[in-house]
Amino acid sequence: MKQPKRPVKAKIMDLLRFFDEELCSMLPREMIYGIRLFEEGHRLAFFSRVQRSHPQLLKSLQNMAWDLLIARRIEVHQGVGALDGRYYLQYLLTFARDLIYLMDAYSLKGTLLLPDGQAMPLPAADLQAVFEHQGFSYREVKPYFDRSDRQRRIDQHVECRPDLDVLIKLHETRLKEL
Repeated sequence: MKQPKRPVKAKIMDLLRFFDEELCSMLPREMIYGIRLFEEGHRLAFFSRVQRSHPQLLKSLQNMAWDLLIARRIEVHQGVGALDGRYYLQYLLTFARDLIYLMDAYSLKGTLLLPDGQAMPLPAADLQAVFEHQGFSYREVKPYFDRSDRQRRIDQHVECRPDLDVLIKLHETRLKEL
């Protein structure tokens, strides 16, 4: 928000570092949403209220976070109860076209049900193609997605246990300073 004219690639790198170093977790769905925001900016209706001068910026962001949680919850619950019947279909009925447009950027093509009852969502988005479209080489993003770095993040998360409440307060304070 401080430098809206920065190149999209630089903003994506900042987001990758934030996920990796502060959250200790890679969130591909949110990465795609972030890239969509960086590409389209305020032309993307869902993010139209994200402006420095917005009188209730923090409240708008909190409301948007709840909206985005819907997609995450659908993904988490994909497959819950699927073992009781042959089919398990989830759907979302909403008139919020801007939310649906954003959610379509990371739609699921299916779900793999694992023997332990866990569900593994299979996204339709090809992250490698998304990064290539933004001018990234495989070498630039590989460290964030290969197995060894994934394990490093898991270990780092266990060690550091990022306190999400503290992290949220830190970023809320930064927003208020804009």
